[in-house]
Amino acid sequence: MAAVLAKRHSIPFYVACPLSTIDLATPNGTAIPIEERNADEVTSFHGHQWAAKKANIYNPVFDIMPADLVTALITEKGVVEQPNLDRITRLFRHKTIYILQHWSRLMPLNFINMLTHNLV
Repeated sequence: MAAVLAKRHSIPFYVACPLSTIDLATPNGTAIPIEERNADEVTSFHGHQWAAKKANIYNPVFDIMPADLVTALITEKGVVEQPNLDRITRLFRHKTIYILQHWSRLMPLNFINMLTHNLV
């Protein structure tokens, strides 16, 4: 939902994720099984129930969004703007950090240093 709203209002939407969460062998999002968390996480707190006992609850661990809604992926090896299979695959091949020129202009230098510290 947040990615859709961001796109509608021309706001960039960034996803921060470790490379370990990306499976290059998975052809698309429909092939990814989505785990569900316990409904209690969203229906109660410290033993106090606030949702109806028989309410149907869907509490996914994560969601999958179309790649065209993602402005960039931020990973421990760098940033991928307009992510696609080729661009993401490059991150797995290279051992050096790749920060796009666009990012170096937008982010303060100390933040870029923080992202890249000890990763080369």
